[in-house]
Amino acid sequence: MFEQLKDLMQSLYSGESAISLHRPSFTQEEESAVAACVRGSFVSSVGPEIQKFEQLMADFCLSGHAIATVNGTAALHLSLHALGVHSEDIVLTQSLSFAATGHAILQTGAKPVYIDIALPEGSMCPVALLQFLEEECKQQENICIHKASKRRIAACVPMHSFGEPAKIAEIAEICRNWSIPLIEDAAEALGSFTQGKHCGTFGICGILSFNGNKIMTTGAGGMILCKDETLAKRLKHLSTTAKIPDPFEFRHSEAGFNYRLPNLNASLGIAQFKKLPNFLSIKKGIYKEYKKFFQPFGYNLVNNPEAQSNHWLNTVIMNSAEEKEELLQFLKEHDIQARPAWYPLHRQQHLQSAVEIPLPQTDWLYSRAVSLPSSVPLEARRYD
Repeated sequence: MFEQLKDLMQSLYSGESAISLHRPSFTQEEESAVAACVRGSFVSSVGPEIQKFEQLMADFCLSGHAIATVNGTAALHLSLHALGVHSEDIVLTQSLSFAATGHAILQTGAKPVYIDIALPEGSMCPVALLQFLEEECKQQENICIHKASKRRIAACVPMHSFGEPAKIAEIAEICRNWSIPLIEDAAEALGSFTQGKHCGTFGICGILSFNGNKIMTTGAGGMILCKDETLAKRLKHLSTTAKIPDPFEFRHSEAGFNYRLPNLNASLGIAQFKKLPNFLSIKKGIYKEYKKFFQPFGYNLVNNPEAQSNHWLNTVIMNSAEEKEELLQFLKEHDIQARPAWYPLHRQQHLQSAVEIPLPQTDWLYSRAVSLPSSVPLEARRYD
C-alpha cells in the first residue's frame, strides 16, 4: 500500500521534487499587491488594507465583525483576556491541538482542563464535556464552578482539528446551559461550515489563523470573529495598545497589547482571499483522491461527514502506532513530508491539566494519525 500511496502523491504533485506537507500558493497577483502596499508606505499597523481585509472576513464568515491580529495565538489570548479570564480560572479545551491553544490559556494565568475528543472529527466531544460538567461542576449565580478546586470555569475553547468542524452546535448549547463563555479555536477552519454557519461563529468569539501553512496566508496573521459590536470595539482597542485617540499625546486607557496585523500582511491576505474559492475546490478534490485511495484498504480519514470541511490537512488513521511510524519513515525516505498529529498537550509538562481526566480517544488518535501532503499543487487544477 505504501508504494501505491507514494505513486498517488507523486501524481497529485507532479513536477515537485520534494512534496511539502502544506506550503503557500503564490502568483504574480500576491507580489503585485504587496509591492503596491510598499509603494503606498502604509506597511505597519495603520492602513486601508487592514480594514478591507477585516470586512472581507466578516462578510465571508457572516460574523458581523472581524478584528485582525498579528497571529492566531494573539487572537486567542486577546479573546480570553477581553472576556475576563484571569489567574486561578479554569479554561476547558482539548489536548489534541497545537500548543498555541494551551499557551494562550497560560498567558492569562488560567489553567487548562482537557476534555476528550470525539471521532471521526477529532475535536472536543460534547458527551465528554457534559459528563465532566455534571459530575465535577456546579452553577452558582450564573457562574460555573469546579467543585473540588472551587475555581471558576471561565471559558471553553474547542478546536476544529485539521479544519474539520467539531460538533460545535452541541458544545455551544452545553456552554449556554452551564453559563460558560465559548471561544472557538477555528485557526485551521477558514472555509469550513456546519449547520449552515461558518466555524468560529457559534460562540462569543472565534479565531482564525493565516500562518504560512494555512489554507490562505498573510505570512503571519490571525483574526477574531465576533457578533457583538461593543466587544469588537474593545478587542480592536486592546489590540492597538489601548491607545486613546489624540492628535498629539500617547495616552492609554489600560494595559493593552501590540497585536494589530500590519497593513503589509493584510495586502497579501486580500490577494490570497480572491483565490480562496479555488483553493477550497482544489482541496476538496485532494480529499476525495485520498478517500478513494484508502477506502479499499479499510482506512478512514479524520472527517466530520455531517459538515462542510475545508479539508485543510488530510489526516489518515492507521491501524497501529507501529504502522504510523512505518508510514512516516517511508514517506520521509521518498522526500514526501508527513507529520503525526500534534503531541498531546496533556503530555507536556508545562501544559499539565489542572484536573486529571482520562483521555482515551485523544491518546488513541494521536497514536495512529498521520497528516498527509495537502498543499494546492504548483500546477493547480480544478477538481470537479
